Amino acid sequence: MKQIAYIIIFLLTCIGAVSCVETIVMDPQEKKPAETHHPQELNLGIYNVLNRHNPFSIIYDDRSREWRQVSLLPILPNFSWRIEF
Repeated sequence: MKQIAYIIIFLLTCIGAVSCVETIVMDPQEKKPAETHHPQELNLGIYNVLNRHNPFSIIYDDRSREWRQVSLLPILPNFSWRIEF
């Protein structure tokens, strides 16, 4: 049941519904979470999850006499890690 919850959180993070996941630093000698002096935030996401070829620009070609669509980056994962000092 825990694995399903982790998968749901991961999927919600990918579509942008959940924007951050708090990280916990473990102290190996104490076997319990250690307090961090600097709050941290990990953001995971994916742009263009449905892989649509949205037009960036539309260009008219004089030789073939037709309009051409220019698209950029089909799927792009993004990661960021923020530490406050």
